[in-house]
Amino acid sequence: MKKSVSILLTVLLLVCLYPASLANAGQHSATVCVLPGLNPEQVFTDNNKLKHGDPFSDYKIIVLDAEYFTPAQIRILHKKGHLVYSYLNIGSLENTREDYEDYKDLCLAPYENWPEESWVDVTQKRWQDRCNRRGRQLIAKGVDGFFIDNTDVYDLYHTVSVKKSLDVILTKLHAQKNSTGVRSAVMINGGSSYVSAKLKEKKKNLPFTAVCQESVYNHVVNYEKQIFKKNPRDAKAYYLTYLKKCKKAGLFVLVLDYEKKSARIKTIRKACKKSGFGCYISTTLELNQVTPVQ
Repeated sequence: MKKSVSILLTVLLLVCLYPASLANAGQHSATVCVLPGLNPEQVFTDNNKLKHGDPFSDYKIIVLDAEYFTPAQIRILHKKGHLVYSYLNIGSLENTREDYEDYKDLCLAPYENWPEESWVDVTQKRWQDRCNRRGRQLIAKGVDGFFIDNTDVYDLYHTVSVKKSLDVILTKLHAQKNSTGVRSAVMINGGSSYVSAKLKEKKKNLPFTAVCQESVYNHVVNYEKQIFKKNPRDAKAYYLTYLKKCKKAGLFVLVLDYEKKSARIKTIRKACKKSGFGCYISTTLELNQVTPVQ
């Protein structure tokens, strides 16, 4: 990563609200890379040195599943000038998590296309406490914020109690101060129904600072073979209208799409840039490979 950004600018980036800091992400040619499926062994050597220099050099913010990374590894990424957001699933539970047995009784229904995962009852205080506790554990590792997944539980269980429960979880996570002493960034992945409901309230202080929307320009037609195609016009229009509202509300907007063809990737990136959106395009659904900026 280029290190010509001054110390003063770095301080300003950290103390400002995260939508602003994202919008002024230094000299990086892109802003955010989304890699919750990345394993530490893919990028770190046995003695905790980054392989291949800095594989994230095109990006300011790295989204990882910090449960699997050490505090030392996160410090190395900070020294390279990156911010680190940790993936945190608050709306469903994976059977691969170490505390699965403690919370499996809260599972509601299977998660379509993801057999190891189930939707969870977010209205239960046990679950809310679990999310808050995991947030503290991740902050203790040194992460700067959270990449929140599966607030889409509100789509399936569209009740006031579910919405209020998500409010409680997110408010507590956002209030947690990271190592720089500022409130943790909170980026909502998906969850357009929940986010739209919050925007309609027109409250000044939202419990999140950014949104990420998957499959805006493309959609997955075959999960097993990982085949992607252009979205129908109405689906794309829905997401673009929603994202423009988010941007107008002062939120940083990230588009996360899936594509393998370089020409199509360039087209999507160009469209995002024109709309003022951040953009990350992955060639795999596993989100475990860094996509270089072309």
